Amino acid sequence: MQDFRNDDRVFDSNESKHLGESPEPVFDFCDFADELPKLFKCSFDSKAGEADSEKLTESILQRLSADERKAMGEAISKFKTARLDKSDQHQISEVEYRSVLKDIESLVNPDKAVTSRLNKTDRLLVAKQILELAACPNLTDQGRFQTCEVASLEKILLTRNPSAVSALISKAIQEGKIKNYDGSNLELSDQPFLKDLESSNHKPKDGERLLASQVFQTALIEREWSDRDIGFGKGMLSYRLCKPSKEHSGSGDGGERFIVAKGPDKGKILYDVDDDVPVWDPGIEVSRLGKMYNSLASKKLKDSPLVLASTDTQSFLDSKNRDSVLFIKDKEDLMAKLSGLKDKKQFPLIIVVVDIDSEDPEQKNLHVITIRDYDKEKGVATLDDQFGSGSKNIRISAADLMAPGGKEHSMKTGSFTQWTVPTPRVKLVRN
Repeated sequence: MQDFRNDDRVFDSNESKHLGESPEPVFDFCDFADELPKLFKCSFDSKAGEADSEKLTESILQRLSADERKAMGEAISKFKTARLDKSDQHQISEVEYRSVLKDIESLVNPDKAVTSRLNKTDRLLVAKQILELAACPNLTDQGRFQTCEVASLEKILLTRNPSAVSALISKAIQEGKIKNYDGSNLELSDQPFLKDLESSNHKPKDGERLLASQVFQTALIEREWSDRDIGFGKGMLSYRLCKPSKEHSGSGDGGERFIVAKGPDKGKILYDVDDDVPVWDPGIEVSRLGKMYNSLASKKLKDSPLVLASTDTQSFLDSKNRDSVLFIKDKEDLMAKLSGLKDKKQFPLIIVVVDIDSEDPEQKNLHVITIRDYDKEKGVATLDDQFGSGSKNIRISAADLMAPGGKEHSMKTGSFTQWTVPTPRVKLVRN
């Protein structure tokens, strides 16, 4: 090995030049000796952490029936395998692993003083689903609902910080509350816990939303709308999941409604005046996703991007909350920024694309999905769409991602229709 200790050349990677100063010795045993206690402590903490995890696992399984124990044990095993898979993009620390298990334990063995919002069967189902989602974030789906923003956020958190998802779900079910942005508690309605045709299915099909994801996504939408006023008063409109209307079949109506929660207009539904249809899009601002992420994650974004969007979408994004949005000008800019993000290991991220109506190709809407990886040599990105079946592992070139005219999964908008909140033309209609 070449010895650089007497070499008067020091390379500064930031300045890309030689400074002509003598560096410190490569190895100093005294410095190393000072670090030894820390190294031993790290090893001890790791072993203690593993022991704690084993105790948590025992606590989770001990009160379950044989069949329940088998199903939950398999889910824990999948999660543990995912944690130990160093080749996988989403690497879970021992601390994260243990935190998720603590949330699972609280669902399986709830505090007797707490009135849970779900019965035991559904709590065990949600606990098992959390473990499966944490082991494989690609199981995240929005189902038939217009929740692409919060579904994408769920997928990102499950990859980076799964305990943020498990903690919110556990608190929501055990206390019927989640944390507001100001740290106060928001009392949830019954909506996040009312199973629909998708979430009541214990073996959901590809593209259907799990009950665990329903609780997470619906609770976050309730939090957003609790602080929103579009002309009827702050917190007056509540988000509800209803049976989709037959007359709006195929139009994107998943049964989502906004209903007046109190006052003389209680029970009335928010309608779009121009189209004379119920408003069913939760209208979560893409540019608010960074604020939502930071309110949940243990490690904040700071200067890191969360969302990629084409510059021609800027007029549709809230100008007050763009810190976490990285805007892309053209194909070359996209390739350069994706390469940089790849080098910094910042995938997955959320990406704003164009969604084309299968029944009416002329109708285009902005859609939010996730970008999982980028092949720098081939210039190809891997996308995961949380909507629809068979919509994961989409391979698309950077050129097609920035294709003009707004093709499917293109970041360029072209011409499209988009309902945004707040809209000036809404009315209340008695159900």
